[in-house]
Amino acid sequence: MVRRAAWISASVALIASRPAAAQTAPRDAANPSSGASASGPSAAIAGPAGRQTLVPRRAPRRNRWSMTLSWGGSAGVAGPLGLVGTYVEFRPWRYVGIAGGVGGGGSFGPAAGAWLSIDPISLRAVSLGVDANASMNLALVQTSVIPGRPNFPAVSGWLGVGAHVQIRPNRSVFVRIGGGYQWLLDVQRYRMGTDNELAAAGLPEFFFATPIDAVRAAARNESYGLPYAHIDFGTYWKL
Repeated sequence: MVRRAAWISASVALIASRPAAAQTAPRDAANPSSGASASGPSAAIAGPAGRQTLVPRRAPRRNRWSMTLSWGGSAGVAGPLGLVGTYVEFRPWRYVGIAGGVGGGGSFGPAAGAWLSIDPISLRAVSLGVDANASMNLALVQTSVIPGRPNFPAVSGWLGVGAHVQIRPNRSVFVRIGGGYQWLLDVQRYRMGTDNELAAAGLPEFFFATPIDAVRAAARNESYGLPYAHIDFGTYWKL
C-alpha cells in the first residue's frame, strides 16, 4: 500500500507540472534573448539569431574628366597663345576637350587661339592625347623692311598639331604639358622682295623667330613653321 500510494503521488505531481512547462516553452521561444531559455547562458552570449553585420560601403570613384570646365594659365614658346596666356576648356566627354584663349603672343603680336584635344589614353588622374589648333596674331608694328614695299600683314593666321599630357592629382587642380608644330598660313603675304633685295637691305638676324623670317621664306617660295612648347596650370570644376 505504501508503494502504491507513493506511485500515485508521483503521477499526480508529473501531470500537474506539464501545463506549466507548456506555458513556459512558447514564451521562451518567442523571446530567444531571454536568459531563462532552454539553451542557457551560451545562447545569450552568441546573440540573437539572424543578426546582420553592417559593412561600410566605399564611395564610388569620381570621374575627374567628363563634363568638366577648366580655367588656367599657359606659359611657353610660340604656340597658339604665345609666351603667356589664359584659356578655358570644356570636356563633354573624358576623351574630348574643346578650348579657347588669348595670350601675349610673341614677335608676331598678341594671339587668340582655339584647339580640339583627343585623349585616347585617359586614366583616373592622367590623360595623354593629341590636339589640333588654330590661332591668329595681331601685329603691333606694321612696317616694311624695304622702303616702298608692302608692310607686314596686320593679322597672321596659324594652324598646328601637337601632343600633350595632363595630370589631375585631385578634384580641383590640373597641370598640362605639351608641344607641337604650327605653320603660318598664306606665307606669300609676307613677300617684300627677292633674296638679293633682302640681302642688300641688310636685315638683322635674331636667335628667336620674327616676321623677318617669314619674309625670307616668302622670297624663296617656302612654307614657314615653328615648333612650340607650353606648360599650363589651373583649376577645374565638375558640371
